[in-house]
Amino acid sequence: MHRRAALGFVCLLVLAGCGGAWPVGGPASGGVDGGATSTVTPAPLPEEEPEFPPGVSRRGVVDAERLAEAHEAAIANASYTVRSNRTVVDANGSLRSSLVVEVALARNRTFLATAATAGPGAPVFLGVPPARATFWSNGSLYVRRFTAGDGTTYNQFDPGQRFAGTWRYWTRTVPFGGRSGRPGSFYAETFGVVPTRVTGREAAGNVSLFYLVGGGTPGSVEGTPLDGDGSLESVRNVSLRATVDQRGVVRSLSLDYDATADGRPVQVSWTVRYRGVGRTTVGRPSWFDRAID
Repeated sequence: MHRRAALGFVCLLVLAGCGGAWPVGGPASGGVDGGATSTVTPAPLPEEEPEFPPGVSRRGVVDAERLAEAHEAAIANASYTVRSNRTVVDANGSLRSSLVVEVALARNRTFLATAATAGPGAPVFLGVPPARATFWSNGSLYVRRFTAGDGTTYNQFDPGQRFAGTWRYWTRTVPFGGRSGRPGSFYAETFGVVPTRVTGREAAGNVSLFYLVGGGTPGSVEGTPLDGDGSLESVRNVSLRATVDQRGVVRSLSLDYDATADGRPVQVSWTVRYRGVGRTTVGRPSWFDRAID
C-alpha cells in the first residue's frame, strides 16, 4: 500500500495568542520630582504560562518524538474514531489516487472500518480500484461487506494470525500510509521535517486546543510520509495545519503540497482527524446477520 503524503516548511516561530492571550508586559515605573510624588498605574502582569502539549512550546513543535509519544500514550487504551483522506491529482485535475478510511474503535477493541479506493494509482489492498469495503470485528468474529464493480458481497472471514484485518492494522497502518505501522511514527516524521508555529489556543471544555501552522519547501523528505513510499519527488509548496490538545493528541492534521510523480507534477492532499476520544462505542452493523448467513 502506498503512502502519498508529504510536508515541509522552514520559519521563525512567534506565538500569536487568541483574543490577546499570553500578553507580554511588566510594571510601569514612577518617580519623585522636587518632592512631588507621581503615581503611575502598573501595566498588567503576564498571564500564567499555559500548559502546552508535550513537545510543544510557544515556538511550535520543538520535540516531534515527544509529541508523537504523548499522542500514542493518550489513545493507547482509549476508544476513538480516526478518519484519513489522502488524494493525489494530476496538474490537469484528473484523479491519480484516492484512499479514504474511517475506523471506529471501542474500548474493548471492537471496531468498524470502512475503506474506499479510486484512481489508477490507488492502493490495491481492497482489489483493483475503485473498491469499497466495510469490516467489523469483536476480536473473535470477523465479517465484511465488499463492493466492486456492480456487485456487493457479504461474508465471514478469519484473519488467522495475520496482522492485516485486525484492529491494529486498521487504526495504526491503513490511515497513515501503510509503511510506518503506527501513528507515532507518522507524527514524529511529519513534525520532524516540517517546523511549525503556534497561532492560537482555545478552551474546549476542560481541554485546551492549540492551533499550529507550517509551510514552505522542505529539505530531504526521504523515508518520511512526504515521499509517498518513494514515489514522490521534488516536494514543495507545503501547507500544514494541525490542532493538538494539551495531552498531546493530534486532533487533526491537514497537508497540501505539490510534488512530482513519474516526471509529472501532482498535487497531494492528506487529512487525518481523531474524534470521540474516550467516547466512541461500536455496535454490530445492520448487515451482520447477512454476512454470518
